[in-house]
Amino acid sequence: MASSITTESRYFQLTPEILLEYVHYAVSTSVNEDEEDNMALGYDEVTEQYTGREGDTGTYPLYIMQDNYFGPAMKYVFNSGSNDSLNLINNSIDDGAVAIDGYNSTYAFLDTSMGGQRYNDLDAALTNTEDLIPYDENEIMEYDVVKFHFLAGYYFKDYDGLIFQLNTIAKNNAKVMLSSKCHLKTDDITSHKL
Repeated sequence: MASSITTESRYFQLTPEILLEYVHYAVSTSVNEDEEDNMALGYDEVTEQYTGREGDTGTYPLYIMQDNYFGPAMKYVFNSGSNDSLNLINNSIDDGAVAIDGYNSTYAFLDTSMGGQRYNDLDAALTNTEDLIPYDENEIMEYDVVKFHFLAGYYFKDYDGLIFQLNTIAKNNAKVMLSSKCHLKTDDITSHKL
């Protein structure tokens, strides 16, 4: 049985230099079991790329970090950083940043540039790396794609970089940061995947 993946993009102009593209993926017809296996992994055989469709959290693990600067109502979600997870989810803790003041005005990077340790391992208000809470391992998650387009030659003007965040509100009214990615002026924008 033939199937196809259709996409719908919506664009949002964030600044004169930055355009956000939200890409929603949908399966337009029924699929057989072999096709369903590839679709569940978000893999498109035609383009030989991950499509952003969906992934199993057992194969592509997610971890939750509590940010107690905001109380119990603020959580960040990161993937494990394995190659497969990075290809599908691209939400590694190594590229992450978290708010550390309760007002979203001061952030800390989560890479290991602080003497080999992540900031969350040094700050008691954040879940340390060893204690990150694994998300339910048997859940299928739907994934869409967000792309940022920069104007050619954009150099961040007076900024050191940008932090891109996507969040939602959970059923219990907790704020869940689905992605909190940092991109510094010194990063190679042509190879840094947001």
